[in-house]
Amino acid sequence: MKNLYVFAIFILFAIIFSGCPFINNKPLYREGFFPRYPVNFYEVNSEYDDYNMALPIIRHTQYLYFSSNRNSAGQEFDVIGDNLHIWWDMETGLLSISNSETYYNTDFTDTLFKMINTPANEFGPYALNYWTSYNQNEYARYDLITYSSNYETNSFKSKFVYFQSDGSETGTYHGPFEIHMIDYLTDAQYISFFSEEIDDVSYWNIDPNKFEQLIFNANIDGSNGIYSIALPESDDFIEMLKSDTIITPVRISTVNSISEDKCPFVNASLMVFTSNRSGGFGGYDLYYSWYENGIWSKPVNFGETINTEFDEFRPVTIEVENFKNDLMIFSSNRPGGKGGFDLYYVGLPFKVRDFVNFED
Repeated sequence: MKNLYVFAIFILFAIIFSGCPFINNKPLYREGFFPRYPVNFYEVNSEYDDYNMALPIIRHTQYLYFSSNRNSAGQEFDVIGDNLHIWWDMETGLLSISNSETYYNTDFTDTLFKMINTPANEFGPYALNYWTSYNQNEYARYDLITYSSNYETNSFKSKFVYFQSDGSETGTYHGPFEIHMIDYLTDAQYISFFSEEIDDVSYWNIDPNKFEQLIFNANIDGSNGIYSIALPESDDFIEMLKSDTIITPVRISTVNSISEDKCPFVNASLMVFTSNRSGGFGGYDLYYSWYENGIWSKPVNFGETINTEFDEFRPVTIEVENFKNDLMIFSSNRPGGKGGFDLYYVGLPFKVRDFVNFED
C-alpha cells in the first residue's frame, strides 16, 4: 500500500511540473524550456527586500522559503514562505510560473517561521524534507530548515528547526538548535549540503545521512569566503547536527577569490554562488562551479544575460523533469522590480545533473 501511495504521488508530481503529458496522444511540445533572460517573480515580491531564498520540496510540492523585511516595513529580516507552481502546456508550448495554491496543506510552515523569527535578522534559509523508518512499516516525516540569525550576538550563527510527523497534518515541533560545529566562526551562514551520492537535493525522499560535506560561507581573516567541513558519519542526521563537535573548515581554494564570495548553493555536482570579484559586470554577480574528480572547477560567470551592473544575490537551482534546461531563482536590486531586492527566475544554460552547455 505504501508503494502504491508513493507511486501515485510521483505521477501527480510529474504532471504538475511538466504539464499535461498527452494531447490527443500527440503532444506538440514534448519538452519545456525555461527563459534565457531573468523574469521578475512579481506575484511573490513586495516593495521591500525579498531575497536569500531556498527552494525545498514540501509535501511533494514546491514551496519557497526566503528572507524579507516586509513584515517590519523595511527593518528586520524574517524567514517567510510562498508557493511555487510551474506549468508547461504541451499543447501550446506556453510556460506559466506563479504562486498559485498548492494541493497540500503547508500550514505547519507558519509555526516553523514563528520559531525562527526574532526581533533581529534571519537570513539564508535552506530546507530538507525526508522520511525515516523507525519500525517495520512505520515512518517519520522530517521537515527541517537551517538558517542564520544575529539575535543577541554580534555574529550570524547557523541554527535549525524541524517538524516531525507521520505524514499527516499533525506532528511535533523542535528547536531552534545551534549548529555548534561551525558556530564559533564569524558569520558562518548560507549552509548547503553535498554528497556525490545525492543527485537532487530538492527530491522529496533523500537520505540526509549520505551527506558528506557541509558547505557555507564565513568571514575568516577579514573577508567572506566559501568553506566546507567533512560531516561525521552518522545514522541520525538531526543528532549529528546537534553535536558539540567542532570541525576545522577547509577553504575551497578553486572557488574563492580575494574578493567577497558568498551564498553557496549546491545541487548534485553544481555549485552556484555570488561574488563581487573583478571581471564581472558590476556589483555582485552569479557564478557556477562543477564538482568533478574530487575538486570544484574554476568558477564561470553566468554572463550578461543573467548578471547586471547591479547586485545579483543568493542563487538556488532546481531540477525539473521534461524541461530541456533547469531552473534558477535568485535575487537582484536591478531596476524594474517592485522595490529593493526582488526574486527572479531564469533558465540555466544546462541541466543540473549533466554539464552540457547547449548555449555554446
